[in-house]
Amino acid sequence: MIRRIFLAHPRTVGEGYWEHFGVASHFGIEMLIGGSKALVHAVFPNLCQTSASDTIRKLHKIMVEKRGAKRDLAEMLAIEWVI
Repeated sequence: MIRRIFLAHPRTVGEGYWEHFGVASHFGIEMLIGGSKALVHAVFPNLCQTSASDTIRKLHKIMVEKRGAKRDLAEMLAIEWVI
């Protein structure tokens, strides 16, 4: 039960619990900041005009590059036997 709650998902993205905690926390904080800027923009349209979309692009890039780098490393370390 504990393993399923705390370890199953991090393993599916190639992370340990603490690594996943750090990455998810960072993403959450960045989203809160981006969301706050979007709310400021809603009230004052001349402020923070691209902040929310900039945050989304930044986080998407990090996620895609990280997953790609981990996948490439796993493929590079995999040994294929040809008989």
